[in-house]
Amino acid sequence: MLVNGTPYRSIWRDKSGAVIIIDQRWLPHKFEEVMLATSEEAVVAIRDMLVRGAPLIGVTAACGMALAMAEDPSDENVEGAGLRLNAARPD
Repeated sequence: MLVNGTPYRSIWRDKSGAVIIIDQRWLPHKFEEVMLATSEEAVVAIRDMLVRGAPLIGVTAACGMALAMAEDPSDENVEGAGLRLNAARPD
């Protein structure tokens, strides 16, 4: 999408590896970017509907899993992150 002539995606990674989303709760009245630096922040973004629509929720969850792997690649952490991200989905 174009915002003031600048092309944006709904979700992307910056040079530091953080995930950036457009907070969709405020569109079209306000444009706000939110950085997701942890898997728990991805859970919050899904649960609180900062991201909307099945495809974007899925991509955010996938990014949350990548963040979880970077935090702690143990099987226990990855499994727990998957459960938390899945539980965050709206009904």
